Order: sequence, then C-alpha cells, then structure tokens
Amino acid sequence: MAYVFTKYSLGITGNTIIGVFGSVFFIKSLGRLGFDPISITQDASVNFGLFALNMVVSFIGGAIAVYLVSILRVKMER
Repeated sequence: MAYVFTKYSLGITGNTIIGVFGSVFFIKSLGRLGFDPISITQDASVNFGLFALNMVVSFIGGAIAVYLVSILRVKMER
C-alpha cells in the first residue's frame, strides 16, 4: 500500500513492522468469526476459501495499520 500511496510510506523496515503487527491484530480480533488458522486446516486438508479470506483480512489489517501510524507520525511532527 505504501508503494502506491507514497505519502504514507514509513520506509521498507517501518512498513514491514507496522504491517505485520496490524495484520496479526486484525487476524486475532476477527479470526474468531471462523477463518482462523485452525479452521483453515481442519480435517487434514486446506480450505482455500477461508485461506483467501484470511489473506485479504491480513492485507487490509496491515494497510490500515500503516495508514494510521503514518497519520499519527504527521500529527506528532506538528
């Protein structure tokens, strides 16, 4: 996301760290709706629909975290 919207970029290291934490937070908070890793690999097979949903939620969580931290950084610089 920061590659496309460069004004929200925190550098490659900052984007990675913030994205990982945002992704984990979103998956932990929303994963209880039925697309957590245990549900994805239930019955010794992979449910690719739930896996895709998990990936989308992870991406959205990371993108939101990068956006919020960049907004916070701008407000703190004032």
